[in-house]
Amino acid sequence: MTGNEMHNLITIDVGDGSSPLPVAAAFDSACACHRTGNLQQAHALYRKIISAAPDHAEACHLLGLI
Repeated sequence: MTGNEMHNLITIDVGDGSSPLPVAAAFDSACACHRTGNLQQAHALYRKIISAAPDHAEACHLLGLI
């Protein structure tokens, strides 16, 4: 199983009362927050992604940029 396939099996509770999201969807949300300047929310999402999928290189990189 590749890293991307494994990431697709992991879900993350983003804490907003919605259903848990697959890692890819949570990462998309984090990137959207990052692009719009909502850095606190992006930071929180990147940390949750990394907690669930520590090998998620993009989330690690973007968290480091904040």
